[in-house]
Amino acid sequence: MIVADFREKSKNSIRTITIYDKCKEIAAKQEEQQSTYIRKKKAFKILKKHGYHFTRLEIKIKGKKSFKAMHLDNVNNLNSLIEKWNNLYVTWTFHVAKIYIAASLKYSPQMTRKERMIAELLEREIFASVIEKTLSKCTSETSDGLKAKRHRERRAILDVILKYGDFSDYNTYTFKADVALTLIRHCKKESTKIPVGAFVRNLWKPSYTLLV
Repeated sequence: MIVADFREKSKNSIRTITIYDKCKEIAAKQEEQQSTYIRKKKAFKILKKHGYHFTRLEIKIKGKKSFKAMHLDNVNNLNSLIEKWNNLYVTWTFHVAKIYIAASLKYSPQMTRKERMIAELLEREIFASVIEKTLSKCTSETSDGLKAKRHRERRAILDVILKYGDFSDYNTYTFKADVALTLIRHCKKESTKIPVGAFVRNLWKPSYTLLV
């Protein structure tokens, strides 16, 4: 299961993330040409058998106000898009870094009592339900205190997913490593110089610092 750590409610979100299998999309577009479709479907089936997947991650920004909220309002024409191209990588890696893979959890003697409780809860219920129930129990005398409390509780749940994801399963670390390798390969093909190291670091320590 893929878990995106986005805090906005979907109806008010200024951005959305779309994750899908690119292989299926390519094959589906060839349905009209039956012979080509059959060949591609067979090829993708072989790739899947050997563990190769082409997952596409897209960040969709909703409207001009959203661009402004994300400090990308200066990207308003083709020239500025080219000039600020690297900032799109900053935005993409910053949000991809919020994706967690809810893999099987491996219990450890180093687990605290709270971490073990969270792990047991994650095994019984889906991530969204665990978050909702945990945050609903948070109380504070001030709104700032409540916000801080909820942030800590959310962080604690995500830390368990990150720290104790079973490496025999596909987990958050292996996901980020795959993204980093793909990013490095892709940036090598770009005609302009791209600080790929900064983008890879952004996957592990997200920082929304625009480069230009």
